[in-house]
Order: sequence, then structure tokens, then C-alpha cells
Amino acid sequence: METNMLSIQKLVGRKNYAVWKTQMKFYLIHEELGHLIEKIPSEGEATAGRKRDTKALNKIGLLVQPQCLIHLQNAKTIKAAWEVLTKAFEDKVINRRCTLLGKLFDKK
Repeated sequence: METNMLSIQKLVGRKNYAVWKTQMKFYLIHEELGHLIEKIPSEGEATAGRKRDTKALNKIGLLVQPQCLIHLQNAKTIKAAWEVLTKAFEDKVINRRCTLLGKLFDKK
């Protein structure tokens, strides 16, 4: 594995998603793959574009803990992987507050 990737902590879940997302985005930009988060290579695009997308998808797959791989199993592009991880782990303030309040009441 590349030295650059070793400094990024693997995604565990909601607990470290915000930091992982930021580091991963910077890493992909550094590798000139960051634009693929927002754009799916078209069918007519050169094979090189699809290869770069696959390379970026693999980098994400290598930087998540095994329990997070279930979210990536059907992702065919990095954009799809990015979206599914965002949906699964991004902290939605109101949902998070409700969950925490529920846990608080369960403790009593």
C-alpha cells in the first residue's frame, strides 16, 4: 500500500466518518482523482477515464474497515461509493439528536 494511504485512518463508521471523508477527499484530489466523486465517466469516455474511476474506487475500498464494505459491495463507480457512504454515515443533526435522546431515556 502507498505511504500516502497509510496516514489515513480507515473508516470505522459514523464515529470517524467526518475526518475520514475530509482526508479521503484531499487524498483523491492529490492523486488527481477527486473530480470523479462528482462525475461518472460516460460510456463514450476513453478507457483511461474508467480505469481512473476504478482506481479511485479501489482506494476507497482499501481505506474502510471490513464492516463498512457491505455498503460498497454494489458500487460500480467512485461516485456511487461516495454517495452510499455519505448516506450511511454522514451525521444528520436532527436524526443524531433523536438517537441520542432515545439512548438517554433508555438509560433511566
